[in-house]
Amino acid sequence: RLAARHFTVADALAGADIPVRTAPTTLVYYEGAQWAGSLEDLLKEKFEAELGESVATEATRVVDGNLLAFEQVDQGGGSAAAHCKIEIQVRGEGDSRYAKPLLAKVYEVSAPMDVATPEALTLALSRCVEMVAAQLRADAAAL
Repeated sequence: RLAARHFTVADALAGADIPVRTAPTTLVYYEGAQWAGSLEDLLKEKFEAELGESVATEATRVVDGNLLAFEQVDQGGGSAAAHCKIEIQVRGEGDSRYAKPLLAKVYEVSAPMDVATPEALTLALSRCVEMVAAQLRADAAAL
């Protein structure tokens, strides 16, 4: 059983503005568009929903994460994709966040966007988190 515990974000993601990577070293933000809440809280809530309920008799593992990228990436020609990169650590239920993890892995996924809008980006990023959660469940099953 996996339970979301604590999530942090990279400094570039700490604000409320929604990022767009227009070039490898250029990050701009959607004008007038902001996240509905802190990315730490939104990410924890999404992982809680994706990891779901498990049988109470299963051992609980806690999931901590550091969000490294959560953005739109312009791909030229008007196309774009959502990009999510998150460092995940899985520990035993009673372990400190600073204890050696049972699993430590960086997950990086992308999802296509139909149109380059803040709304389409949030939907595509949600799919990205779903993909990471599915990969995490598979990796944690081997612990």
